[in-house]
Amino acid sequence: MNAIIFNIQEYSLQDGEGIRTTIFIKGCPLKCLWCSNPEGQDFRFEIMYNKMLCKRCGTCYKVCSHNAIEFDVEGYPDFNRDICKNCSDYICTENCLNYAIIISGKEWTPEKLFDRVKTNSIFYRNSDGGVTLSGGEPLFQHKFVSEFVEFCTKEGISIGVETCGMFDWDKVSLFVDKFDFIYFDIKCVDRELHKQITGCENDTILNNLRNLSKICKDKITVSIPLIPVFTATEKNIKDIINICKINGIEKIRLIPFHNLGESKYTSLGKKYSLSKLTGLDEIQIQNYVKIISESNISCSVE
Repeated sequence: MNAIIFNIQEYSLQDGEGIRTTIFIKGCPLKCLWCSNPEGQDFRFEIMYNKMLCKRCGTCYKVCSHNAIEFDVEGYPDFNRDICKNCSDYICTENCLNYAIIISGKEWTPEKLFDRVKTNSIFYRNSDGGVTLSGGEPLFQHKFVSEFVEFCTKEGISIGVETCGMFDWDKVSLFVDKFDFIYFDIKCVDRELHKQITGCENDTILNNLRNLSKICKDKITVSIPLIPVFTATEKNIKDIINICKINGIEKIRLIPFHNLGESKYTSLGKKYSLSKLTGLDEIQIQNYVKIISESNISCSVE
């Protein structure tokens, strides 16, 4: 079972303890409005186009055999993304001399991916680091992840996962206890609001958290994205605290909003709806830290 990886970030210091390799697996069932990795949402390969690098040479138009490219009034290529999604050769990316057109994602087998990360074993051992799976939603591709986790655990490499919680519990439960830590996202508790901002209701997510806490609650850190207007409200934070207490979870991680991924939406031909939204200031963030800490739950800010 193969998976499409859209980024392998070496020497990461944010996604767990020590020096880590963070692996971003393509494909996610959620479509969060603020997602900073939109190239990780679709399960298929996608082209990303950087207009700043384009020299308007027209080579992409000449080599494309699918009639997927036209030109705008300034002479820049305009891609029909519906056609591009069904492309099998991506010949335009091979012929773009300025790398203005690239493919998001590369297909990996679990074995090849493990061969790649194990070269960093000495750094993992010396820093108490390891590998972190992210995405996208890594646990949605449970067969690939299960095999890769098995390779890592046999080699003694620490492995953690960042998950949105939307996965098949019956499949994931067979290997989830092998993770050394689990960052479990809870965006918001309100069911309708969750659907509005992510495209999905949160029933499965909350059920998975409940099931997970029964077998390895000490490994779970609940991650809360602090999105002004939507998730960064006192009511939502307190609702999530309550869920943590019910499930015996004692760690929360706050992730402040930023819009650094906005340019990726443009390169994918997508619209970014939160361009005018600004993040919380430090005082507001620390207020939520205080609320959480006073509930006897450990709180950190990414």
